[in-house]
Amino acid sequence: MLLSLFLINSSGEVIIEKSWKTEHTRRVCDLFWQEVLKVSSPEELAPLLHFPKFDIAHIYTCGIFLVSTVRNTLQSTSALELLHRLVDTFVDYFGEFNEHAIKENFVTVYEIIEEVLDHGFPFTVNIASLKELVPPPSLLSRMIGSVTGSSLSRKDMSEWNSHKRVSWRNPNIRYAHNEIFIDIIEEVSAILDSKGHCIHSGISGNIVVNCRLSGMPELSLHLNDSSLAKHSFVHPCVRYGRFIREGVVSFVPPDGVFQLLKYELWKAPYVPITLEPQYSVDKERKRGRLQLTLDIRGCGGKPCEEITVSIPFRNTMNVTNLNVTRGTVRYDSQLELCKWNLVNVDSARTLALTAELSSNQDKCLLPMSISCILVDFRIVGLALSNLSVHQLTVLNESYKPYKGLRRITKSGTYEIRPY
Repeated sequence: MLLSLFLINSSGEVIIEKSWKTEHTRRVCDLFWQEVLKVSSPEELAPLLHFPKFDIAHIYTCGIFLVSTVRNTLQSTSALELLHRLVDTFVDYFGEFNEHAIKENFVTVYEIIEEVLDHGFPFTVNIASLKELVPPPSLLSRMIGSVTGSSLSRKDMSEWNSHKRVSWRNPNIRYAHNEIFIDIIEEVSAILDSKGHCIHSGISGNIVVNCRLSGMPELSLHLNDSSLAKHSFVHPCVRYGRFIREGVVSFVPPDGVFQLLKYELWKAPYVPITLEPQYSVDKERKRGRLQLTLDIRGCGGKPCEEITVSIPFRNTMNVTNLNVTRGTVRYDSQLELCKWNLVNVDSARTLALTAELSSNQDKCLLPMSISCILVDFRIVGLALSNLSVHQLTVLNESYKPYKGLRRITKSGTYEIRPY
């Protein structure tokens, strides 16, 4: 992405130069400095400068210009973000970013650029990972150098850093009560026909962790069926090699709430809720009747906490005499939408909704006057794929945390076609 990178002080002196294309050498700096001389202060210079064969993206901070060349304007915004990331990295390494810090740590600065940019493309931008490759100047390295006459090698410093921190967790976290909660949340999407038969279905699942553990724990999560998640998104904290080989989710968790795994099933084993609509009109097409039969099945004995059935009507009809066997029903005449709400419904139940329909403004009721019916629901205690946590082990820490597990199935796009 970057064709060249230059660090230039406020006097126009090039401190560091790195070019990945031979034609983008110091002549770029001359063109850039001509633009600097046209403004009264560096802050007034536009961050993007356009030239016939390339563009220049630059930032100015603490008396230093970071100047990069790119092929086109589309890459310029990414280059600006990368330059800001470099400044943050230098501040993290040296505590400050100015000409003195750059010249004092010239070799380290150059190594950082080599690792962050591979042939001009962003490669290692995470600071913690970068410190494993380029050890920062530290009291430890200076002490070892004064005693042994040699400094820590990159490998030695990498091993030392890896025990101290990972990029996603602070090792100094402390909790009075150590606990970890795991939610298996599955969204089922389905298309059902008018007889309640499933035409298409799928599951999108997430394993969400809320971690409140002290120190640097190592967790091993054993699932009852790891094959469900083997071709899925995993958080960077997961040791992916072990997960593929053994099916064990081994990781050092970030603090707080994060998504550990995301997986998908192209077909749900079954659908927990079916809805069978029956819609009829008289011969004159002036009056009609709608009856919905709602069946709740296969919830493993778990009740549905929430069910909402949304029925959109067309403006050719009036809706009257709405009745339900359970729950509440409301018709919004402005939105032409009927909503049937139920809470805490036991499984293995059959419920019904009926409505009387009449034509509006002498228009005929058509057989297809009702479009697709949508269902939203939430079932706690059930994972439709039957995925569950078999065992969770906490290593490297002496405490025994409280462990909580919850499984939730809810609707994604759950659609019933009346025709």
